[in-house]
Amino acid sequence: MEFRAQPMRIGIAGAGAFAKFLAASLGHVPECQLVAVAGRSPDKRRAVIQAWRQARADAVDVSTYDDARELVHADAVDAVLVCTPPNLHAELARAYLESGKHVLLEKPGALRASHLSDIARMAQRHQRAVTVNLVMPHSSLMQAVERLLEVEALGPVDAASMHNQVHRVADGHWFWNAEQSGGIWIEHGVHFFEVGRRWFGTPVYWQSGTTPTELGSASSMASVPPRVWATVWHRRGHHTVPVHYYHGFIRPEEAAEFTRWEIVCRYGRIGVQGWVPMQLDVEGMVPADWVEPLGELLDAVPTDGAPEGADRFEQVAAGLTEVAAMMPGAGEHSRGKRVLFRRTIALRNRTAEYQNCVRARFLDLYRAAVHPGHRPRVTMEDAVADLALAEACTQSVVVH
Repeated sequence: MEFRAQPMRIGIAGAGAFAKFLAASLGHVPECQLVAVAGRSPDKRRAVIQAWRQARADAVDVSTYDDARELVHADAVDAVLVCTPPNLHAELARAYLESGKHVLLEKPGALRASHLSDIARMAQRHQRAVTVNLVMPHSSLMQAVERLLEVEALGPVDAASMHNQVHRVADGHWFWNAEQSGGIWIEHGVHFFEVGRRWFGTPVYWQSGTTPTELGSASSMASVPPRVWATVWHRRGHHTVPVHYYHGFIRPEEAAEFTRWEIVCRYGRIGVQGWVPMQLDVEGMVPADWVEPLGELLDAVPTDGAPEGADRFEQVAAGLTEVAAMMPGAGEHSRGKRVLFRRTIALRNRTAEYQNCVRARFLDLYRAAVHPGHRPRVTMEDAVADLALAEACTQSVVVH
């Protein structure tokens, strides 16, 4: 992939903790140059700029703005990375696109799927690139699972679950205001719905619930409950998979957060540990002829966080798809002898993994801007579908 000689000049709208992480992560990307930061707090703006400069030897002067809307008039900005509360995403995206800028929206991208669809159409009219920062599909571990399920290495999927238990957000934070965040499914759940749709297929039915006695913040009369669940039936072809999703924003700071996917297949199981995926466990009976190619796939997963490892992994993963086309199927009706296959892949650097995913997501925006025919790993159609499911789960809550 050829890139233009000059980096994309970016502005960051919002100066919170994620904006700071984004600046530190993209400081190592030569196709990117930070030129502007907008945020209400001067101290937070300085923290974002400092994170960038610590990672970037050739940092240029960075302009600062009190209001994210002022970036509309910043002629030196090619693209804006929107890190504001979700209720501002759609308004800002429209303004930035109208002024000729490319846009990367922090998830969910809007509070309504219809609004996100409008943004996608507007980007097409203005011939500008727009993406939503759904990073999990850029994880090599998650891509490995996608390949394992694609070739039905352990047979078809019978059921799956995702349990996400994270630290409680501070009282008074915009997260607890449904008018600003949209609630847990919209603000947070879209990440996991994107994975579920990739792994298991199109959602065809869902039921969700919560307990009203546990408000997000009793002191501020918050409108977002801290625990939610949903069971979604996904379908690919004629096969339907029930998947249970749970999110709890109730864990105290002294206890470690816990996120895990469990996938039950006809001949075994697959588990993925970590909100930033850090461990993959595979155990079950596979056709004997598949042991070697599956081993090669998992051996290729980069475990040290080095960015160059992702390129080699993608080559091996693509090779597995080609092998699958030539070999007898590994699915339920495989006639070959099955043998026990057990592997655990553990990654070593959580921050590096997260930064790699963020960088890959930015480069998808960059490539789409430079080469309009480029298809991002997560398209706007994907982001709209994720948000539509999050909306549906939010609106169909059964109170217990």
